[in-house]
Amino acid sequence: MNTITAESSLPFGKELAANEKKIRDKAVRSLRKFISTGPALSKLDLLKLWKGLFYCYWMSDKPLIQQQLAQDLGSLVLDIPATNTIPFLEAFWDIHCQQWHGLDRLRLDKFYMLLRRIVFYSFLYLANQDWNAEAVEAYTNMLLEGPMHPTDRKKPDAIRFHIIDIYFEELDKVL
Repeated sequence: MNTITAESSLPFGKELAANEKKIRDKAVRSLRKFISTGPALSKLDLLKLWKGLFYCYWMSDKPLIQQQLAQDLGSLVLDIPATNTIPFLEAFWDIHCQQWHGLDRLRLDKFYMLLRRIVFYSFLYLANQDWNAEAVEAYTNMLLEGPMHPTDRKKPDAIRFHIIDIYFEELDKVL
């Protein structure tokens, strides 16, 4: 997997965390186009990408804007090439587990909404793969080694409990 070079760098890094919604929206649109047609991304690139998206979501401040952005970010799972989907999701969970303890109580609900959308679109991705056994196993392993790891104390219990709470509800929406 290639790391993005200076010539083909993510053209929206700083724009994702911009103060102005218009700039953030343009960056998300650019990102959607880039990941659907661009090169395969390395783990480091995916982590950088999700760190920018984390702050993009952090900056969204009104409920309708948050809902739309959660929908847009969740649906990125369907835009990324299938070979990079599990690493994309792994980077999402890594960044959110790292950043979770920095969230204030006023932002928790909006981030719970984003987690819900990611779980939904992850199931939709698996459904689009016709529930391919390898894809399901890779997704399950990613969850178990990531946010659902039973003994890793660096993984926030709040994320683990939220996934447990919404798992079957979101799966039912896809079935």
